[in-house]
Amino acid sequence: MGALAIVIWLLAREDGGLAVGSPRAAPSLALSAPQARGEEGSSDAVLPATGDATADAASEPRPLDVGGAQGARVRGRLVDADGTPRPGIRLALVDTGDGSADELAFLSAPRILARDGVPSDAAGTFELEARGPANRFYLCLQRPDGLTQWVREVGVLPRVTIDLGDIVLRAPERLAGFVHDTAGRPIAGAEVLCADGPSFLQAWIGCTAAPIAAGLWQHVIPDEAWIQSFVALMPGAVRTQTDAGGAFAVELLLADRSQLFVAARAAGMTVETNVPDWAGTNDPSSANLVLRPAPGRLAGHVRSATGRAIPPGTAVTARAEAPGDGGDYGRAALVAPDGAFHVEGLLAGPHVLQLQAPGRTPSVEVSVEAGASDVELELPEPFVLTVSARDVHGAPLTRFDVLLADEPTTIVRPALVWRRLHVDAAVGGVLRLDELRSDDVSLQIVADGMAGLPARLRFGRSDVSHAWDETLRALRTVRGVVRDRSCGEPVPGARLTATMPRGPEFPGGVAFTVADGTFTLPALPVVAFTLRVDAQGFSSQSVDVRSDASDLVVELERSTLVHVRLGPRLRDAIRAGSLEVADDESDVSVTPLPDGKPEHYTLRPGGLLLNLAPGRYRIELLEGAGNTQPVEFSAVAGELVVVDV
Repeated sequence: MGALAIVIWLLAREDGGLAVGSPRAAPSLALSAPQARGEEGSSDAVLPATGDATADAASEPRPLDVGGAQGARVRGRLVDADGTPRPGIRLALVDTGDGSADELAFLSAPRILARDGVPSDAAGTFELEARGPANRFYLCLQRPDGLTQWVREVGVLPRVTIDLGDIVLRAPERLAGFVHDTAGRPIAGAEVLCADGPSFLQAWIGCTAAPIAAGLWQHVIPDEAWIQSFVALMPGAVRTQTDAGGAFAVELLLADRSQLFVAARAAGMTVETNVPDWAGTNDPSSANLVLRPAPGRLAGHVRSATGRAIPPGTAVTARAEAPGDGGDYGRAALVAPDGAFHVEGLLAGPHVLQLQAPGRTPSVEVSVEAGASDVELELPEPFVLTVSARDVHGAPLTRFDVLLADEPTTIVRPALVWRRLHVDAAVGGVLRLDELRSDDVSLQIVADGMAGLPARLRFGRSDVSHAWDETLRALRTVRGVVRDRSCGEPVPGARLTATMPRGPEFPGGVAFTVADGTFTLPALPVVAFTLRVDAQGFSSQSVDVRSDASDLVVELERSTLVHVRLGPRLRDAIRAGSLEVADDESDVSVTPLPDGKPEHYTLRPGGLLLNLAPGRYRIELLEGAGNTQPVEFSAVAGELVVVDV
């Protein structure tokens, strides 16, 4: 399976402990069961255990600590499969950022575990505070082997303690397979790498923005240094070698047996990858990897028509031109400062070569035969960005700063990393950049008492240069207060994020309310913008702010924490085999009444926790067969509601 197919497969997965409670596609059929309501009016509600769970910049504003008696808490006990308590395991709650599930939130987990992790005690028990404005957190832990393991997504509510009961830590599983050549002969001594899906995805996001990785989508494998950096970002990966019969076996920790990545290589052979169907079969043949002879090499030189130096990170990709199986493989190598390059480990036959350099379009493709040693490639001219500014009266400015974010991105666009560039009269009041780091640039111009609007520019073959000239706007200070709509009380610790309508966020445009619910946004240019407000225990809200507004009052609606469980009748039906569900999980839909749009979720043995706005809802079980009716229930503001289906 090629690298592109693997990543699409990983991103398409919603289970495996990464996004429990995230919307997903709806299957057909429906079952339901009677409703059960939790205790109402309690100021310190405790959600009972219902079964085992499957296992920033320095200047960024920090939220007000609203823990203590007001904060949500999550508790449970870590045990092995035989019930033995597991002490000393660090756990933490990872804020999903905007109150909804984010499959990539796990990238910040190692840092949060190191900073805020709390170890389980001698009895294996733990209790954590959910601090911050989110209504959803990921519960994660760091095992003694260093692997970050996801337990589940947890919905929270102020003053409510969620008891997860016993959480069973999975034991490593024995995985086996074979490596052989195209003639079926076993390959002894082949290197084999096995990793779980989340670890692979983390490494992919961390390493694939570099030019040398540009061909990964077509299974063009970078050089050895890149491979080692990729493997280093997979703490749960296991490496081994095949025996004389080409067989291998490893012990690997898997949160989900359907999320497994295997790669193999041998001297003079290709590097191949596979996603074996361990979830559907224990047949070792499902992990077979077939390596092809790769004796080819290419060498040459990169020159610049204008005499420019070779930018660091410039790489050459070589992709096989052979039809069929040969067309999905190649290798890549870095270009030396003097322009020399050597690409090894290629298939025999013709290859397409292309130069990949930061801040430039890829070069024109060149077709050469494997074995050539005198290939000449020309360095493309760089993207050019010029920035100039005018004051509020339209007069040219000679002194201003540019906030620029041009870090290369991969399959996701993470939080922007901004750098500040100063412009003064010495350069004529014009900033000229011809060493950009990527083709995707965000910027904002700032000056004394003025600023421009955040903008995002894309470069390409038809847009190799941009001239950004902007008339700046006066700055204004926007203050306000966030209140509870039901009682008018202030809401401390709420997060407010300013964005342009259908546009990028303002650099640093984030603020938090203090103890009396008030906030002050960073100075923003006079323009209409959108303000997103998130607070624990409340439904998120977006507010349109007029260009002349300076004082705001934001009222938030309290949300409800709903715990959805499989009722006793359906649990008995599943155990008896009369109701089939896949991997101990079911799909459910939750629909606001009378005519809202349904959302679809995954219900696991430990239950499903949802933060809902007050109102009436209908829930349906969307898997199996039966003739029972859907369950309707009321979500009451600020309360915990338990619903059995």
